Amino acid sequence: MSSAIHYPGIHPYPQFVQPKTPVDTKREPSSHPSSLAMFDLQNRMRLVHEVVKTRLDQRLQSIKARYDKSVSRQAEFQVGDKVMLRNTVISKDEERKFHHPYSGPFEVVETFHP
Repeated sequence: MSSAIHYPGIHPYPQFVQPKTPVDTKREPSSHPSSLAMFDLQNRMRLVHEVVKTRLDQRLQSIKARYDKSVSRQAEFQVGDKVMLRNTVISKDEERKFHHPYSGPFEVVETFHP
């Protein structure tokens, strides 16, 4: 007995199948007026689809560019640089008002890059 499942008439993974819709077919129009209108509609739908896809790609690129600008890059320090250490943890016996979040300056002794 086989463990494979048989799907009569349908594909088990429809996301891998490229369906043929009337918009995807390329037929020459017949001389009937409704056929000409349908052919014209198909052409316009293809054009609209291309325009929307182009604009969506442009929009996604601009969103990515804006995000990439705002993402903070990791600072690179050299040996001998003076740095301040940020400590945001406030102990229970310390008042928030008098807490100094930075301590230092400290000198960079060694650097490493993961």
